[in-house]
Amino acid sequence: CALPIFLGKSYLVDSIYPNTVGYLAPHIGKQTHRHVPQFRKYCPPKGVKEQFNHRHSSLRMIVKRTFGVLKVRWKILEDRMPQMRLEQQCEIIVTCCTLHNFILLYENTPRDPNVSDPPNA
Repeated sequence: CALPIFLGKSYLVDSIYPNTVGYLAPHIGKQTHRHVPQFRKYCPPKGVKEQFNHRHSSLRMIVKRTFGVLKVRWKILEDRMPQMRLEQQCEIIVTCCTLHNFILLYENTPRDPNVSDPPNA
């Protein structure tokens, strides 16, 4: 699946990718920390580039945790994804996210007592 680039929006990417239109990577440099643990260990972010990297790293950690939650709920994300075409992988990820959000939205909704679950549900 080709990732569309929306005007004024960017995809958060790791430092192995270049900063280009639509893709936002952290700043790289000897004196520039890039990951949240580095900031905790050494000191708070200094300067604009480190502040950016700190926020970038924080957002990446949220994305990693989100995929961790999805992998627990949807085993297909961990087991069979590498064997599939990229287009299928994109469709499965979007479907899993949609179902996950649907479940979160409706899991505590009161049930209608007049509606029963089908057998083996």
